[in-house]
Amino acid sequence: MKILNLYACLGGNRYKWTDCEVTAVEIDPELCKLYQERFPNDEVICGDAPEFLLNNYNDYDFIWSSPPCPTHSRAAFGSRKSEKTNEIEFDRNK
Repeated sequence: MKILNLYACLGGNRYKWTDCEVTAVEIDPELCKLYQERFPNDEVICGDAPEFLLNNYNDYDFIWSSPPCPTHSRAAFGSRKSEKTNEIEFDRNK
């Protein structure tokens, strides 16, 4: 089975997959390097997950996608909560 692992990060979910061919996509070069060290037999693509998916989705039997949560990722560092709506507003200048 060919699996596409989008937003792979360090591959936490990857430990559960056996007897398969995995392509991992991660945008952060340091995380790509660490993922490759953990899973040397996987193909690691250091790039944009949505773009890779649009261009390659037909090549895989199963696609796993777990994008980062804005409240728990680096995106949260450039955001603030609106006091009026209690929703996260992103500062695109950061």
